[in-house]
Amino acid sequence: MKFFSKYIICFGILIAFALVGPTAFAEGKSFIDVKKGYPNYEEIMQLRDKGFINGYPDGTFRRNEKITRKHAAALLDKALTLPEVTSSKVKYKDVPLNHPNYEAIMKLTHAGIFSGDNKGNFNPDASITRVEMAKVMDIAFDLSIIDFHHFNEVSSAYWGYLHVQALAANGITKGKLGDFMPGEPITRAHYSLFLHRALNSRVIPVPDSDPLLSKHEIFDLIYRVPNRIGNTMLMHKVKNSPFETVQNELLDFGTAPFVKDYLKTGYNEMCTKCDMMIFANPTQELNYRFEIAENTPSRIVVKTVI
Repeated sequence: MKFFSKYIICFGILIAFALVGPTAFAEGKSFIDVKKGYPNYEEIMQLRDKGFINGYPDGTFRRNEKITRKHAAALLDKALTLPEVTSSKVKYKDVPLNHPNYEAIMKLTHAGIFSGDNKGNFNPDASITRVEMAKVMDIAFDLSIIDFHHFNEVSSAYWGYLHVQALAANGITKGKLGDFMPGEPITRAHYSLFLHRALNSRVIPVPDSDPLLSKHEIFDLIYRVPNRIGNTMLMHKVKNSPFETVQNELLDFGTAPFVKDYLKTGYNEMCTKCDMMIFANPTQELNYRFEIAENTPSRIVVKTVI
């Protein structure tokens, strides 16, 4: 029994070593299943040469294999400079002190990058989804939002909305034909691609010492404005006010073409009963979209778009 337990522990360490341990091949040598011409070849090779990722003893990278939460934590620990864990207290029920990835998981947990479930488990062997990856990358690299993108299945009411927008704004994710597929598990190849992009994402310049608006402050701005537009239109519609009267108030929220053309058409065609719930319900997808053209401590430029 003791021999069997030691064998299991050693086998687990070997698997973890295959993902994040020292490089097993000479620098520049390709993996068997990641040859030149593969879409993510350069990114994977660069991360491998830096010691952030590695393959398996058989020379494969297993690019299509789903990455687990423990391996995602190990990868980030290699790429980030985080303080060592000073306490030996086990935080998660399923991550004991002798777990191969204990240190990495604890360091990322203490940094607020990873967290467990409400039962005290980390679920190290569970796959990490695309939206969970977005949250982890956003927090780990403290990303800023300079513009917003539309993805199917990721509405403004979705819990991971800001994290996905942060990745898109920094060029870390692009989606596919308008889809982000938040619940899909991440493969080793795609996680490597996202990590590479995050490490090389552009830095938004800050002209002085004052901080930029946070993602939450920006989101509050663009979320509050469309609802105020809708409520303003509804109140005047109930009073049968002419649009010229409404227009003067709406110009405080949007550009003249947006108000005089798009909102005027909507105001003339709206009915109070059928549109009341659409404009009043804050969980609906944004009815008006805004593009953040500039976000600096001195000013924020927001362009309205349909």
